[in-house]
Amino acid sequence: MTLGAKVTGSCRGTAMSEARSLGLARVVDYQQLNVDSIKHQFDVVFDTAGTLSIKEGRALLKPGGVVLDISPSPAKLFGIIFSARHKMVIGKPTPDLLTKVADMVAVGKLQPAIGKTVSLSDAIPALTALEQHGTPKGKLVITWN
Repeated sequence: MTLGAKVTGSCRGTAMSEARSLGLARVVDYQQLNVDSIKHQFDVVFDTAGTLSIKEGRALLKPGGVVLDISPSPAKLFGIIFSARHKMVIGKPTPDLLTKVADMVAVGKLQPAIGKTVSLSDAIPALTALEQHGTPKGKLVITWN
């Protein structure tokens, strides 16, 4: 759901059609990302992977835009301190917020992509397979049962 925003996203090439089906206006293969080809096009850049340099992130912005980073490097932290155009985002999963998320899932308003569910006793082999073979389609969920 984009809530009226024109959203561009990045993913691996094999997931581009699925990303488009989620409502993205444009999808870029992150393995072939050429920042120069999409310079100065965005009001907000949300670097959820933490892979963009400060220079690359800012190059993507329109005047007045901002880069949001969830995993900044030490160099990015320095940039965040001295620039209003680069900000760090930290989530705080409170019980109330997690309850709201669970309620949204229960009524179908939020549909998480779950690739595989395993019990806690099978977590190590599942995580090992994830490290060896890469990200599956959907998230790995580990249950207590």
